[in-house]
Amino acid sequence: MNYLDDFYKTIFETAGTGIIVIEKDTTISLANQKFANLIGYSKQEIENKKSWTEFTHPDDLEWMKKQHYLRREDPEKAKKEYEFRILDKNNKIHHVLININMIPNSDQSVASLLEITEFKQTKNLFQNTLEIIPDTISIHDTDYNILYSNWKGFANVPEKERIIGEKCYNVYRGTNDVCSDCKTKHVLKTKEPIAVDHNINDKWYYVKAIPILDKDNNVEFIVEWVSDITDRKKTEENLIEAKKEAENASLAKSEFLANMSHEIRTPLNGIKGMLQLLEMQELSKEEQQEYINLGIQSTDRLTKLLSDILDLSKIEVDKMEIRFEKVCAQKLCDSVKELFSFTSYEKNISINFEIDESISKPFISDETRIQQILFNLVGNAFKFTHEGQIDVFVKKLNNNFNKDWVLITVSDTGIGMSEDELDKLFEPFAQSENIYTRQYQGAGLGLTIVGKITKILDGSICAESEKNIGTTFYVSFPVKKYQSTRKKEYELEKQKIKGLRILVAEDELSNQFVIKKQLETLGHEVVMVENGQQAVNMVDVQKFDCILMDIRMPIMDGVEATKKIKEKIDIVIIALTAHAMKGDKEKFLEEGMDDYLSKPLEYDDLVRVLGRFFGK
Repeated sequence: MNYLDDFYKTIFETAGTGIIVIEKDTTISLANQKFANLIGYSKQEIENKKSWTEFTHPDDLEWMKKQHYLRREDPEKAKKEYEFRILDKNNKIHHVLININMIPNSDQSVASLLEITEFKQTKNLFQNTLEIIPDTISIHDTDYNILYSNWKGFANVPEKERIIGEKCYNVYRGTNDVCSDCKTKHVLKTKEPIAVDHNINDKWYYVKAIPILDKDNNVEFIVEWVSDITDRKKTEENLIEAKKEAENASLAKSEFLANMSHEIRTPLNGIKGMLQLLEMQELSKEEQQEYINLGIQSTDRLTKLLSDILDLSKIEVDKMEIRFEKVCAQKLCDSVKELFSFTSYEKNISINFEIDESISKPFISDETRIQQILFNLVGNAFKFTHEGQIDVFVKKLNNNFNKDWVLITVSDTGIGMSEDELDKLFEPFAQSENIYTRQYQGAGLGLTIVGKITKILDGSICAESEKNIGTTFYVSFPVKKYQSTRKKEYELEKQKIKGLRILVAEDELSNQFVIKKQLETLGHEVVMVENGQQAVNMVDVQKFDCILMDIRMPIMDGVEATKKIKEKIDIVIIALTAHAMKGDKEKFLEEGMDDYLSKPLEYDDLVRVLGRFFGK
């Protein structure tokens, strides 16, 4: 017996856990040194003197007491293993895992207590770390049960507490069986990590499954890391789209440069060629006139090209403004018809304008922009029509409060377009043929400008076409009703201008020659200077009726010269410049100039501006 006593006493004392014997009244009747070390008392201070309730954390005490008495009344219902907290002699908290059972045929129980404080701290640190990670991390067993999850609302799963112990496929996918693309299944089979992008309910997730192997190299757990990458995917898509747009822009730029090189060089070659022919040969009057006409056509083409580019650039930077004024549809169509009368005669293609009775009265809109729309559409129709006719129909659509809608229809019997060509119709530089082999002149900007002007007018444009049959364009836009006033409207009449003495400041010799000849043809006396400083000096020694002032000149520019001259005398100064962007006229008027003429100088514009100041 003594041997057995010594044997059990040795086991009791050398056990790796704290061991105590508890009486029915909660007194600790026996304790080993491990337990004594845990709570900071000696065995003599504990045995038959201390109750375990003295060491139990207050928050755990009530539940522990219930378990103590339940164990003696119904041992099967009492918990045999659980965690709780004890307080040592210095009130320091220790986390312990207890295994407790009743001693047969007695009211005593024996408990083994393992301190797990460090484990708990490590676990809490691990869990807290996982909780602050924005991604979803979960641990599954080999039966697809969720053992742990920090739950970040992945795929709108239920609350965290409700998913522990559930099947992962049921929680995440809402299915009752393993998914065909299940990552856990793949990991169980290969024992290798796997990472994929998943689309679930229109959201993108990066899913990585990692196996945790036991000592026998078998999968024991699977850690799944899930990141919401929807924003990243959208960014990738945007970058791909941006890259595509950049590539298209680069291609458009290359096409533009090739196109512009051709379009600018062609009329320049015509102008230069005509001048060389005039220089090289003795020509009859008829031949001279033919060469001059061809040269003028080339300059008109070049001017139209530059105007289109400027219009497009003004639209792109939102510099094109709408000027609301009285518009007469009949007058507008007559002006466009007159512009194309020679083209109609030359190509033997009739052009018909029909003005519906509904739009016989004037309306308010931007006459210049509507004229641009008509000019480009009719010009485009002539370009691609070899025989037949062009029809233009204008009507009013509907009455909407104080606004009506105008519909312009332009039809031709030209070469027509395919569906693919229609889709690209309003893109810059688009023509339905290769830029090197095409038969038709033009930069391909006209329809782009029409589309953009229509948009600025808050309207819409569309087209229908059939290959080798023809094309019809439909343009509609809102207009305001015209309210007539009692004010008398005066028409500007052509006025005969008396001979003027005009100072022209222009540094370019060719421009000097042209302007001087135009003014002398009108019966005016002209004095030429080459820069602003010479103009300032000239008004000190000679008297002039007005000054035509270039803007960009050496030594002193036109703006500075204008200010200096205006300080000396009151004289009409008209800007004569290649600055033709929107707002340039207003800018020069603010600088003190009285009016504005843009280059290339039109004869009628020159007569009009001089008539404004000196006409009778």
